[in-house]
Amino acid sequence: MKRILVVILTFSSLAVFSQQVRIPVFRDGKFGFADATGNMVIPATYTIASPFSDGLAAVAITNDQQMWRYGFIDESGQWVIPPTYSAANAFGSGLAPVAMDNFKWGFIDRNGETVIPGTYQLAYGFEQGTAQVQRKNQWGLINTAGEEVVPIQYYGVTNLEKDVYAAQVTMYDPWFILDRQGNKVSEKGFGKVRDFDEGLAPARNEDELWGFVNTSGEWVIEPAYTDAFSFSEGLAAVEVEYANWGFIDRTGKMIIEPQYDRGTLFRNGFAVAERGLEFLVINKANQVQFTFSR
Repeated sequence: MKRILVVILTFSSLAVFSQQVRIPVFRDGKFGFADATGNMVIPATYTIASPFSDGLAAVAITNDQQMWRYGFIDESGQWVIPPTYSAANAFGSGLAPVAMDNFKWGFIDRNGETVIPGTYQLAYGFEQGTAQVQRKNQWGLINTAGEEVVPIQYYGVTNLEKDVYAAQVTMYDPWFILDRQGNKVSEKGFGKVRDFDEGLAPARNEDELWGFVNTSGEWVIEPAYTDAFSFSEGLAAVEVEYANWGFIDRTGKMIIEPQYDRGTLFRNGFAVAERGLEFLVINKANQVQFTFSR
């Protein structure tokens, strides 16, 4: 399950860019957006800024009561949905999860109209037609009509890919790969499974090492890493030892040698890597496009 909560853009998760390349950056105590060369294209005026998704980005401002209020801007920086929400997450499948004033999460469309009522404890964005939602500390998956496609009954659940997902019944149980009916695809259990992407999911074995499994629960890249993120654009960030991250391809070959304190996802050919107090926007050849600081 993705642990990028709401749209608080932690410095370890700065890596989802739109086709026009709008990269959230921190400048002079505020967030704004830069292009791939580092030029600011949307001024740094936001308390919090999330990456663009479906042409919109969730951003927050601080109101007169010193409360963060979230809304959505377009790629020119214009408000499309005014900042009226307590929290928000990225658009996907035309819908975005938002928290109302009672901190219950629901989903709105691009017009700001509520499509799925706010009944959830927490909600993540839609991916391939399903979204992870939490109610009474249990997780499941819903479709864009708000119908449960995976019952809200698990301690943890990943996204749905090729009609399978991974789930953990209680915090003491292993994670298993399951089909839509909740049947085990494989009897092999895992210490943890993260979201599937490009047919593979990061998974942790009993020795606390991470590798990648396919939707049948088979190891495709053997566990050898202390941490790992999902694949995107053919590469995945992996940690070979504490705070030493590089990027591998789908065969497990190291494409960018370990050298960063933290790695993230590639989008439109770019990722943001962390080193010390700096964040480096890199391409797949590990060429630094520009840097910015905390």
